[in-house]
Amino acid sequence: MPTSQDNQLPLFNGVGEYTMKRADQTGYAKLAAGVLSVVSDIPTSDLANATDGVLTVEDHFVGGLTTSGNVGALAWHFVNGTLSQLAAENDHPGMVRRDTGAASVYLTTHLPSGWAAEDLFDMTWYVRVNQFDANQDAKFGMTGSGTGSFAPANGIYFESLTADTNWFRVCRAGGSQTREDTGVARSAGAWLKLRIRRIDASTIGFQINGGTEAQITTNIPASGTHLQPWAAISTSSASSRTYDIDYFRATVTGLPN
Repeated sequence: MPTSQDNQLPLFNGVGEYTMKRADQTGYAKLAAGVLSVVSDIPTSDLANATDGVLTVEDHFVGGLTTSGNVGALAWHFVNGTLSQLAAENDHPGMVRRDTGAASVYLTTHLPSGWAAEDLFDMTWYVRVNQFDANQDAKFGMTGSGTGSFAPANGIYFESLTADTNWFRVCRAGGSQTREDTGVARSAGAWLKLRIRRIDASTIGFQINGGTEAQITTNIPASGTHLQPWAAISTSSASSRTYDIDYFRATVTGLPN
Protein backbone atom coordinates (compact mmCIF):
# COMPACT_ATOMS: atom_id res chain seq x y z
CA MET A 1 0.00 0.00 0.00
CA PRO A 2 1.14 3.57 -0.41
CA THR A 3 3.15 5.13 2.36
CA SER A 4 3.69 8.71 3.43
CA GLN A 5 7.01 8.54 1.58
CA ASP A 6 5.05 7.90 -1.62
CA ASN A 7 3.11 11.11 -0.94
CA GLN A 8 -0.13 9.15 -1.21
CA LEU A 9 -1.06 9.14 2.45
CA PRO A 10 -1.51 12.38 4.39
CA LEU A 11 0.97 13.16 7.11
CA PHE A 12 -0.89 13.68 10.37
CA ASN A 13 0.69 15.24 13.43
CA GLY A 14 -1.61 14.87 16.37
CA VAL A 15 -4.30 12.42 17.40
CA GLY A 16 -7.31 11.53 15.30
CA GLU A 17 -8.86 9.25 12.71
CA TYR A 18 -9.42 9.16 8.98
CA THR A 19 -10.93 6.63 6.59
CA MET A 20 -8.50 4.58 4.52
CA LYS A 21 -10.00 3.39 1.24
CA ARG A 22 -8.86 0.18 -0.35
CA ALA A 23 -6.25 0.49 -3.06
CA ASP A 24 -7.09 -0.75 -6.57
CA GLN A 25 -3.73 0.14 -8.07
CA THR A 26 -1.52 -2.65 -9.37
CA GLY A 27 1.14 -3.62 -6.89
CA TYR A 28 -0.75 -2.48 -3.81
CA ALA A 29 -2.63 -4.69 -1.38
CA LYS A 30 -6.40 -4.41 -1.53
CA LEU A 31 -7.69 -3.55 1.90
CA ALA A 32 -11.24 -3.24 3.07
CA ALA A 33 -12.29 0.29 3.85
CA GLY A 34 -11.53 0.91 7.49
CA VAL A 35 -10.40 3.37 10.08
CA LEU A 36 -6.74 4.04 10.83
CA SER A 37 -5.94 5.59 14.19
CA VAL A 38 -2.91 7.86 14.16
CA VAL A 39 -1.23 8.64 17.44
CA SER A 40 1.49 11.06 18.46
CA ASP A 41 3.79 11.32 21.45
CA ILE A 42 3.07 15.04 21.73
CA PRO A 43 1.52 15.51 25.21
CA THR A 44 -2.21 16.16 25.16
CA SER A 45 -1.56 19.37 27.07
CA ASP A 46 0.40 20.59 24.05
CA LEU A 47 -1.94 19.59 21.20
CA ALA A 48 -2.39 23.25 20.30
CA ASN A 49 1.21 23.15 19.12
CA ALA A 50 0.94 19.80 17.31
CA THR A 51 0.95 21.36 13.85
CA ASP A 52 3.55 24.00 14.63
CA GLY A 53 7.25 23.80 13.93
CA VAL A 54 9.38 21.37 15.94
CA LEU A 55 13.12 21.52 16.53
CA THR A 56 14.90 18.30 17.57
CA VAL A 57 18.65 18.11 18.12
CA GLU A 58 20.63 15.17 19.47
CA ASP A 59 24.20 14.03 19.84
CA HIS A 60 25.67 10.57 20.49
CA PHE A 61 29.22 11.96 20.45
CA VAL A 62 30.49 9.32 18.04
CA GLY A 63 32.16 11.90 15.79
CA GLY A 64 33.60 15.38 15.79
CA LEU A 65 36.90 16.70 17.11
CA THR A 66 38.29 17.51 20.53
CA THR A 67 38.61 21.25 19.99
CA SER A 68 36.07 23.77 21.22
CA GLY A 69 33.44 24.50 18.60
CA ASN A 70 33.95 21.11 16.93
CA VAL A 71 32.80 18.57 19.52
CA GLY A 72 30.21 15.99 18.49
CA ALA A 73 27.56 16.36 15.82
CA LEU A 74 26.31 19.64 17.32
CA ALA A 75 29.74 21.33 17.47
CA TRP A 76 29.79 21.83 21.24
CA HIS A 77 32.02 24.46 22.80
CA PHE A 78 33.93 24.15 26.04
CA VAL A 79 35.81 26.40 28.46
CA ASN A 80 38.84 25.40 30.58
CA GLY A 81 40.25 21.95 31.16
CA THR A 82 40.60 19.33 28.44
CA LEU A 83 38.21 17.24 26.37
CA SER A 84 38.88 13.74 25.05
CA GLN A 85 36.91 11.08 23.21
CA LEU A 86 36.49 7.79 25.05
CA ALA A 87 36.31 4.24 23.76
CA ALA A 88 32.76 2.91 23.50
CA GLU A 89 31.25 0.90 26.33
CA ASN A 90 28.28 -1.46 26.33
CA ASP A 91 25.14 0.65 25.64
CA HIS A 92 27.30 3.77 25.31
CA PRO A 93 28.53 3.96 21.70
CA GLY A 94 30.05 7.43 21.90
CA MET A 95 31.37 9.48 24.81
CA VAL A 96 33.42 12.55 25.60
CA ARG A 97 35.26 13.28 28.85
CA ARG A 98 35.88 16.65 30.43
CA ASP A 99 38.84 16.90 32.78
CA THR A 100 39.81 19.79 35.05
CA GLY A 101 43.43 18.62 35.19
CA ALA A 102 45.48 19.22 38.32
CA ALA A 103 43.98 22.64 38.92
CA SER A 104 41.24 24.44 40.78
CA VAL A 105 38.99 25.44 37.89
CA TYR A 106 35.44 25.91 36.61
CA LEU A 107 34.85 24.16 33.30
CA THR A 108 31.84 23.91 30.99
CA THR A 109 30.61 22.05 27.96
CA HIS A 110 27.87 23.99 26.21
CA LEU A 111 26.09 24.84 22.99
CA PRO A 112 26.70 28.39 21.77
CA SER A 113 22.98 28.92 21.25
CA GLY A 114 19.71 27.48 22.50
CA TRP A 115 16.14 28.72 22.86
CA ALA A 116 14.02 31.21 24.77
CA ALA A 117 12.86 30.33 28.27
CA GLU A 118 9.19 30.46 27.26
CA ASP A 119 9.57 27.82 24.52
CA LEU A 120 8.17 24.38 25.30
CA PHE A 121 11.23 22.13 25.48
CA ASP A 122 12.04 18.57 26.52
CA MET A 123 15.72 17.84 27.17
CA THR A 124 17.62 14.69 28.16
CA TRP A 125 21.23 14.14 29.18
CA TYR A 126 23.10 10.85 29.79
CA VAL A 127 26.08 11.75 32.00
CA ARG A 128 28.29 10.46 34.77
CA VAL A 129 30.49 12.27 37.28
CA ASN A 130 33.54 10.19 38.09
CA GLN A 131 34.53 11.71 41.46
CA PHE A 132 32.57 13.28 44.29
CA ASP A 133 34.07 14.88 47.37
CA ALA A 134 33.95 18.04 49.43
CA ASN A 135 35.90 19.95 46.77
CA GLN A 136 33.66 19.56 43.74
CA ASP A 137 30.32 20.86 42.42
CA ALA A 138 28.47 19.56 39.33
CA LYS A 139 25.58 20.95 37.27
CA PHE A 140 23.70 19.72 34.17
CA GLY A 141 20.90 21.58 32.41
CA MET A 142 20.69 25.08 30.99
CA THR A 143 22.21 28.41 31.87
CA GLY A 144 20.40 31.62 31.06
CA SER A 145 23.25 33.94 31.98
CA GLY A 146 26.04 32.93 29.64
CA THR A 147 28.71 30.37 30.41
CA GLY A 148 31.00 32.57 32.49
CA SER A 149 29.32 31.88 35.83
CA PHE A 150 28.95 28.62 37.72
CA ALA A 151 26.02 30.17 39.63
CA PRO A 152 24.03 31.86 36.83
CA ALA A 153 21.40 34.46 37.65
CA ASN A 154 19.01 32.53 35.39
CA GLY A 155 19.01 28.80 34.79
CA ILE A 156 17.24 25.44 34.96
CA TYR A 157 19.36 22.45 35.95
CA PHE A 158 20.27 19.56 38.23
CA GLU A 159 23.14 20.11 40.66
CA SER A 160 25.10 18.49 43.45
CA LEU A 161 27.29 20.83 45.48
CA THR A 162 30.18 20.14 47.84
CA ALA A 163 28.01 19.74 50.95
CA ASP A 164 25.37 17.59 49.21
CA THR A 165 24.94 13.84 49.18
CA ASN A 166 21.99 13.93 46.74
CA TRP A 167 21.12 15.59 43.44
CA PHE A 168 18.97 18.74 43.57
CA ARG A 169 16.67 20.34 40.98
CA VAL A 170 17.06 24.08 40.55
CA CYS A 171 15.28 26.97 38.86
CA ARG A 172 16.86 30.41 39.04
CA ALA A 173 15.40 33.73 37.91
CA GLY A 174 17.04 37.10 38.45
CA GLY A 175 19.37 35.71 41.10
CA SER A 176 16.61 34.09 43.19
CA GLN A 177 16.28 30.33 43.22
CA THR A 178 14.05 27.39 44.06
CA ARG A 179 16.19 24.40 45.02
CA GLU A 180 14.70 21.03 45.95
CA ASP A 181 16.21 17.69 46.96
CA THR A 182 15.47 14.95 44.41
CA GLY A 183 16.14 12.20 46.94
CA VAL A 184 18.50 10.56 44.42
CA ALA A 185 21.94 9.97 45.92
CA ARG A 186 24.96 11.06 43.96
CA SER A 187 27.29 8.21 43.12
CA ALA A 188 30.70 8.53 41.53
CA GLY A 189 30.92 6.78 38.18
CA ALA A 190 27.18 6.02 37.94
CA TRP A 191 25.36 6.87 34.70
CA LEU A 192 22.45 9.28 35.07
CA LYS A 193 19.56 9.96 32.72
CA LEU A 194 18.54 13.55 33.47
CA ARG A 195 15.35 14.91 31.91
CA ILE A 196 14.12 18.51 32.14
CA ARG A 197 11.04 19.81 30.34
CA ARG A 198 8.88 22.90 30.28
CA ILE A 199 5.34 21.67 30.84
CA ASP A 200 3.64 25.06 30.58
CA ALA A 201 4.34 28.74 31.15
CA SER A 202 4.87 28.29 34.90
CA THR A 203 5.92 24.67 35.35
CA ILE A 204 9.24 22.86 34.85
CA GLY A 205 9.40 19.07 35.17
CA PHE A 206 12.49 17.22 36.45
CA GLN A 207 13.11 13.48 36.24
CA ILE A 208 16.09 11.22 37.03
CA ASN A 209 16.57 7.73 35.61
CA GLY A 210 12.94 7.42 34.53
CA GLY A 211 11.61 7.92 38.06
CA THR A 212 8.66 10.03 39.16
CA GLU A 213 8.67 13.50 37.65
CA ALA A 214 8.78 16.38 40.13
CA GLN A 215 7.79 19.94 39.25
CA ILE A 216 8.98 23.42 40.13
CA THR A 217 6.61 26.36 39.65
CA THR A 218 8.61 29.24 41.14
CA ASN A 219 11.65 31.21 39.95
CA ILE A 220 11.15 30.14 36.35
CA PRO A 221 13.43 32.23 34.07
CA ALA A 222 11.50 35.14 32.57
CA SER A 223 10.14 35.18 29.05
CA GLY A 224 12.83 36.21 26.59
CA THR A 225 15.68 34.73 28.64
CA HIS A 226 18.11 32.89 26.38
CA LEU A 227 18.82 29.35 27.62
CA GLN A 228 21.88 27.35 26.56
CA PRO A 229 22.37 23.62 27.20
CA TRP A 230 25.22 23.49 29.68
CA ALA A 231 27.20 20.98 31.72
CA ALA A 232 29.71 22.17 34.31
CA ILE A 233 31.88 21.21 37.24
CA SER A 234 33.88 23.39 39.59
CA THR A 235 36.72 22.29 41.84
CA SER A 236 38.45 23.93 44.76
CA SER A 237 41.43 21.60 44.92
CA ALA A 238 44.32 21.08 42.55
CA SER A 239 43.47 17.51 41.54
CA SER A 240 41.86 16.03 38.44
CA ARG A 241 38.06 15.85 38.33
CA THR A 242 36.14 14.47 35.33
CA TYR A 243 32.66 13.97 33.95
CA ASP A 244 31.53 12.09 30.85
CA ILE A 245 28.71 12.87 28.41
CA ASP A 246 27.24 9.98 26.45
CA TYR A 247 24.10 11.48 24.90
CA PHE A 248 22.11 14.68 24.59
CA ARG A 249 18.71 15.30 23.06
CA ALA A 250 16.35 18.28 23.07
CA THR A 251 13.01 18.91 21.38
CA VAL A 252 11.40 22.35 21.20
CA THR A 253 7.76 22.51 20.07
CA GLY A 254 5.37 25.29 19.12
CA LEU A 255 7.82 27.10 16.84
CA PRO A 256 6.63 29.04 13.76
CA ASN A 257 6.53 26.94 10.60
